[in-house]
Order: sequence, then C-alpha cells, then structure tokens
Amino acid sequence: MPRVCTICGHPQRAEIDRAILNGTRLREISGTWNLSKSAIDRHKAHISKQIKVAETEAGLSTLAEVRKSMAELQRRVERLCTKLERKRDHRATIAAYREAREGLKAVSELLIGDDLARRLARLEGGGAREDQDEDEEAAA
Repeated sequence: MPRVCTICGHPQRAEIDRAILNGTRLREISGTWNLSKSAIDRHKAHISKQIKVAETEAGLSTLAEVRKSMAELQRRVERLCTKLERKRDHRATIAAYREAREGLKAVSELLIGDDLARRLARLEGGGAREDQDEDEEAAA
C-alpha cells in the first residue's frame, strides 16, 4: 500500500503550499514545520501544476513591468522626435525615429510573447476547451 504524503495530510498544508509556491528555501520550510526535505520534494510533485501556474504568473508580472517601461520609453522618444522636428535637426530626427521603431518592434514582440504565455497557462491549467470554444466562435 502506498504511503500517504505527510504534507497533504498536514493541518497547516495551505501555509506549507504557499511557502513552496513563493520559492521559500526547503531548509526554511523544513525547519518551520518540522518536515524532512525529501517529504517536501515528494509533495512538490503533488502541487506541480500549481507551481507551473505560479511561475507563469510571476513571469507575466515581470513582463507587465517591462511592457510598462517600454511604453514610457516610447513616449519619451516620441516627445524627443517632436522637439527635434521643430529644431529641424533632420539627422537626429531620423535617429530618434529609428529608436522609436525599434521600441515598437520590441513592444510588439513582448505582446506576442505575453499572449503565448497566457495561452500556455490556460492549456496547462485545463483551459484547452475554452480556447477551442473561442476559436470555433471566431470561425463562425
């Protein structure tokens, strides 16, 4: 008969799971709840789906910060272009527009990556049926 996971039956399982999902070191988790490191490793297999979702969400929040920074940079480059056009500094204006174009290109790549990450998270989270329904509605 297989052994029952000591953490799955632990009265403070929610706190332990939260610590694992937050990336708390195994040594800390082990010491706080008096668990063996091997028990924690075995338990990670039970919550691997949650771990993947948490990692994806963490990546998306970082991506959102990068996107926000890129948008601010884009606005600054656009203001610079306007000033340079007024001064009739054609070489600098062209260089600024090149920078603006590269910024837009980078933002579009981030948005595409963001969309793919969200779709992947939905697929891993069991949302494959929702995507299929959305695709069928779009085709109709």
